[in-house]
Amino acid sequence: MSSFESLYKHIILVACFLTSHHSHRKTMAFYVGLLFFLVSSAAATCDRCVHQSKTAYYYDDTPIQHGACGYGSMAFELSNGYVAGVVPSLYRQGAGCGACFQMGGEHVGMAFGLWKSPKTSTPPLCHPFINKELLAVPVIKFVVAEVNRSTNNNFAHDTCNRFQFEQLYKLCIPEVDSEPREDLKSNLTGILIIFVNHTISNFKDNVMFLQREIKSGKLNGKTKEMYDTCLENFERGTTDLQQSMHVLLTETGKDIYGLPALSVASYVTECVDDFEGVPKPPEWQSRYNTSNKLLELILGTCNLMKCNRELACIP
Repeated sequence: MSSFESLYKHIILVACFLTSHHSHRKTMAFYVGLLFFLVSSAAATCDRCVHQSKTAYYYDDTPIQHGACGYGSMAFELSNGYVAGVVPSLYRQGAGCGACFQMGGEHVGMAFGLWKSPKTSTPPLCHPFINKELLAVPVIKFVVAEVNRSTNNNFAHDTCNRFQFEQLYKLCIPEVDSEPREDLKSNLTGILIIFVNHTISNFKDNVMFLQREIKSGKLNGKTKEMYDTCLENFERGTTDLQQSMHVLLTETGKDIYGLPALSVASYVTECVDDFEGVPKPPEWQSRYNTSNKLLELILGTCNLMKCNRELACIP
């Protein structure tokens, strides 16, 4: 129930009480007038304001560059921290997941991704359109069942739990599990090294596949042109990934967002986007999709590292 609905019910109760007392009809008229004023004011301003449910404050419009409704980082100072997360280090400034919430209650789970805020002891919870679910909760104490998808309670699997999309989680776990060096699984830099290393192997394999297909002479003109472009871009991507690996191994403390690996996705996608309408052979489509997901794991891990350095997102 919203704060306006609650106020509405309280005023109606007062009005009903007053109608039973003839001498208070003028007072009743005042309350009824106040009711209509508040409702009309809310309707005129609620598109750009902070709304309150009994469990969280949230922004119901699309966040702008400096935070939803223009509050920016100041939003964390409002209402003792129980405000939607608007920090850019969170998921696409909160725009990609509908709403982010600072949750309070007996339990706060990881069902939809868990981030720790240094401002309060309770983490914000981010999930597509969860604001609609919160509005249906009639109680002040909001309990979220803890859902930990990993079978092993270790750092690497907990990190994989933080990826928003199920497809990335399903790829993250086997990628981490296949790495024999246990020391890399205890910190975010090590996990990033795992992903970059595996992506290098993936790109090299795709380069050999493309070279083999091009030399086969079986491709039609458009498909061959697409494969030529993909080959050039995947070779370039392999070089950038190798340079990123060198940086990770030799330059401790390097700005994560300066890694060449973060530019790879932009020109790798060109080899498909530039040939829209050209049929994609199933084997290449599958290979290409896997490469894209690996690049998303790299980007997601970099975002976690950035968030962790600035906001201590990970306990």
